[in-house]
Amino acid sequence: GRFAEYDGRRGARTKIPPALPASVSTSISKALFRLLREDDELEELMKTSMFPGCRRSLRLENESMPERKFRIHVAIQICSLVRGYQDCLFFVSASQPVFNRDRFLRQAPALFEDKRPTALIDINYTDRMAKILSPRSKRFLSVLVNTQHFHQLLERLSEEETSYFHEVMDTIEPEEDPTTGSKDYFSTSFGTSQCE
Repeated sequence: GRFAEYDGRRGARTKIPPALPASVSTSISKALFRLLREDDELEELMKTSMFPGCRRSLRLENESMPERKFRIHVAIQICSLVRGYQDCLFFVSASQPVFNRDRFLRQAPALFEDKRPTALIDINYTDRMAKILSPRSKRFLSVLVNTQHFHQLLERLSEEETSYFHEVMDTIEPEEDPTTGSKDYFSTSFGTSQCE
């Protein structure tokens, strides 16, 4: 879609927002098709249920499991774009965060993608696993970190309304266990109704 931006000298201009990074876009697209397929299967099951004349609309029901999985998948993909924001956030006071945008746009994990294999594949394993800077990701993140919504998120990080964001971030980047040094990716109740 397009959105309008107002320029005092030239009036309203239509601007096309940058595309999501390719890996995020592909992942969400696959999850959407999976949701639609599972939703169709569920609807077919409802048609042949014990009460064939009593067909109910799935849209008026509580969230189905495929919808829940999709919602969680999208939340993880979108939140993964801002991984590393904590390393670039400093507080002048408890309520005044200062975000080092330039630092984030140099080191955010979402900026980098796996190096695509070339026709002449090097035998060196580390070379094949190298990450390269994605111009598409850089464009998207540059716009994202300059939005009012992103800055509002940073200002409200300690408020209750951002608890879901923190929970999603913990599943992406779990805290390290100080005794073992390992990260526990399975200790959260993320995605269950008790979290909401």
